[in-house]
Amino acid sequence: MEFSPRFHVAERCDAAFKISYLFTSGEENQFNALVVLGGDIRLAVIRDHLAFALPVSLTVGEYAFSTIQIQPGVIVTLPVGENLDVNGAARGHFFTGEELSGEEDLRAWGFNAGLGWHVSRNWTVRPEVGWLLYPKSGVLYTQYGIGLTAGGSTSRAD
Repeated sequence: MEFSPRFHVAERCDAAFKISYLFTSGEENQFNALVVLGGDIRLAVIRDHLAFALPVSLTVGEYAFSTIQIQPGVIVTLPVGENLDVNGAARGHFFTGEELSGEEDLRAWGFNAGLGWHVSRNWTVRPEVGWLLYPKSGVLYTQYGIGLTAGGSTSRAD
């Protein structure tokens, strides 16, 4: 679960603050919850179609902020109809933090694909699938989600 209010910074730039709750299952079907705090900044190369993004997050853990993650990447949006667009993203994931000192290389690649269904001027439903690949170990995670954008676009009205 994530809450991410986004705001306008400049003509081709916006930013967001984020708080996420990640639920994981452990041994004996016990569930754990992690809190992730962060934010990002996005710069539009082609407004509403191509942007560079730089998310940074801090995972709150046993040690105050146990993991810092930086995810530089690119986001592409292509309209496929009056009320529908297709979205894709590719990011590098770079981890640092006290819990990771001495660990193997935990760099990863993330890929997302989704839809933006504009149900009204101010509401967009965003189903998505994502993959996180750790090339060194070959481990691949898949996640599914659905987002809701309220309040319309953050871009300047033309």
